[in-house]
Amino acid sequence: MLQPHESPEGEAVAQRRTRVIDAMKRAEVLVVMSGQYERFRSWLDFDLSAAKAHIRPVVLVEPFGPNDAPDELKRQADVIVGWDSRSLEDAIRVQARQDMSKRYDVIDFDL
Repeated sequence: MLQPHESPEGEAVAQRRTRVIDAMKRAEVLVVMSGQYERFRSWLDFDLSAAKAHIRPVVLVEPFGPNDAPDELKRQADVIVGWDSRSLEDAIRVQARQDMSKRYDVIDFDL
């Protein structure tokens, strides 16, 4: 298991931060899995500050189950979604490209 100060390529922390900043320049949105916040707090805080510095919206995915996302993460998020692919996809589409979802719910009736 890698720690936040490690990377697969054996990079130093400064090199890893440079890679994160370079990636953020190309990104349209930052998706944060709130369940990982306690474990990788320093890296997620860095990611969040890089996103805000590059004016990238933050989509926060709440943890699956009874736990809530930490309040400090909720304050930094532009939108908070539950643990399901539809709401995550819609949030990314709206936040990154201001593309309002054209989905419609379909209700099947058994007759």
